[in-house]
Amino acid sequence: AGSDGDYASLSVDYQGGLYTRELSNYSLDSFAMIDVDNAPEQLSATIGVVTSCHEIFLQADESNSGYVMAGDADVADNRGMKLNAGDTIILNIHDTRGVYLWGSAANQNVRCIIKTRTT
Repeated sequence: AGSDGDYASLSVDYQGGLYTRELSNYSLDSFAMIDVDNAPEQLSATIGVVTSCHEIFLQADESNSGYVMAGDADVADNRGMKLNAGDTIILNIHDTRGVYLWGSAANQNVRCIIKTRTT
């Protein structure tokens, strides 16, 4: 909460609606290790539907033999952001249903942590 004359961050949600928030009201939540295979996998199918995300952190496991692509429903080889073993990306997205993962081989592991609103 703020008072008259305070500054606050502005943000747009996944539907394009403008809302305000205080960044201090967010915390890391929902850690998961995801087994990604050679077919598009919707993130929400693994960790559940979360629509109060601020950021999603994805890190490809250091022992992966291949790579993982992160993108939309059309994700596949060369259709997304490439994560080699040990690579990390941070997605500023508010809904886990919009993120898909695809592995260049079966059994590619990805760590996922979601930053969500606490109040």
